[in-house]
Amino acid sequence: MVFQTDADLLGTLVGLVLTLFVFSYLLGDNAVFRFTIHLFVGVSAGLAAAVALRNVVVPHLLLPVMDFSEPLEWLWSFLPFLLGLLLLAKLSPRRLRPRGRPGRARGRSQARSSMALLPR
Repeated sequence: MVFQTDADLLGTLVGLVLTLFVFSYLLGDNAVFRFTIHLFVGVSAGLAAAVALRNVVVPHLLLPVMDFSEPLEWLWSFLPFLLGLLLLAKLSPRRLRPRGRPGRARGRSQARSSMALLPR
């Protein structure tokens, strides 16, 4: 096998080493295998994000929004962007934080007075 550049040789060696790391699972679950799996998942997630950004977001969202020649088209392109931002806002950590202190919803006197309202 003839390598055209040093990058081809380096890519082949990295692929060989990562393949051997995956095969190290045959010896049992170990740190090398877990590192390799995390690396593969991270690289595939990054590739999926880059492909989605390049093939969907830029041509169908950013380019029409930046084109101000048709105002109605700009509005129809901005609306999905706004709705997407609202969906991302649901992931905000402020929304996930519980309100108040847990276990301190009612004081002792309030708990006793509510017990008086229950039928016996």
